[in-house]
Amino acid sequence: MMHRRSLGLGCLCLCWMTAAVKTRAVDVDPDVEFLLRDGNKDGKVTREEFKRGKPAEATDEAFACLDTDMNGYVTKEERDALRTRFWKSRLSKLNAEEVLEWVAYDKCVPTNMKKYLPKLKAANLNGLALWEIGVKNPSLLRTEMKIDLANVRRTLVQAICREIEGLGCLGPPVSTDLVQLGAGGNGGG
Repeated sequence: MMHRRSLGLGCLCLCWMTAAVKTRAVDVDPDVEFLLRDGNKDGKVTREEFKRGKPAEATDEAFACLDTDMNGYVTKEERDALRTRFWKSRLSKLNAEEVLEWVAYDKCVPTNMKKYLPKLKAANLNGLALWEIGVKNPSLLRTEMKIDLANVRRTLVQAICREIEGLGCLGPPVSTDLVQLGAGGNGGG
């Protein structure tokens, strides 16, 4: 059963993981990163600009996740809105054990992930890290997580995006209004 716990990252010592715990000491500022990807400086990142300098991993799926209005480019506003939805998603709240359960459950990630579970377990990835490897830099699924099959990487990125949108197996984000009503004990009249 998946539920909230503390969000520790554990032993994976890679700079790209710092974004997963919201520390910005090593991570590149998102606006600077956006400007670096925006090759022609028009305030939009196209699919080609998003892919530039990255292996053609699951970048199409990650780009589709970011390009919410499907107009062929991503604006800072789209990126920020998706990131906000991610932070509110149930996926971002999972600890490392729960991420493994989520990945292994074929209703959540509809592909056979059994082969990759030991590497994912060793990485000790929590839900916050899934933004980094699933949306921001999906090539890490191959290079760091050693997920060698392209269709498996694509399926995992698609599952992450479904969870961000509240359409995955974890369901929509819990409304803070509903949580406060339930905790208030105001039901007896």
